[in-house]
Amino acid sequence: MINHDQLELQVIMSNAGLPEAGDAVLTFPEEIVADPQKYRAAVALPVGEGEIARAQAARARRDLAIEGYGQLLEGIVEHGRPALERFYTHAVDLVRPLIGDWQHIWEHNVQMEAEQTRAQLDALASGDRRHLSTATVIRGEPRPGPRLWGMCGRLQTWSGEV
Repeated sequence: MINHDQLELQVIMSNAGLPEAGDAVLTFPEEIVADPQKYRAAVALPVGEGEIARAQAARARRDLAIEGYGQLLEGIVEHGRPALERFYTHAVDLVRPLIGDWQHIWEHNVQMEAEQTRAQLDALASGDRRHLSTATVIRGEPRPGPRLWGMCGRLQTWSGEV
């Protein structure tokens, strides 16, 4: 999706920020995706250069991903599945060094929530209702500071307070 006007989307994500930790590989042209240094340079946004520079870099990153997607699509049309498999190979090579960080995020956020849900489902299945007495109302507030640039646009994180 490309937004050229005032469209705003509110998306709630509960995956502990894995896209911002690099678990999504942008479809840059193959010469960039095939080279980890070029990919890191293309995906990075400038630090300390102000919002206008970061917004321009985010748009340039988006445009480069659209260009690469077009090339990938042409490759698939011309060569079939092997073109997509080549992209997958490059993507795995790019993200493999990040797996340890992702496992940490998973273990300390996502897995904990999944285990809690499983325990609650098990309790409900056996007729145990004790966990219901721990229910609370949580009010979310945006975290202070400027909104960050995430994978898909502006990122606003929220804190949940009882």
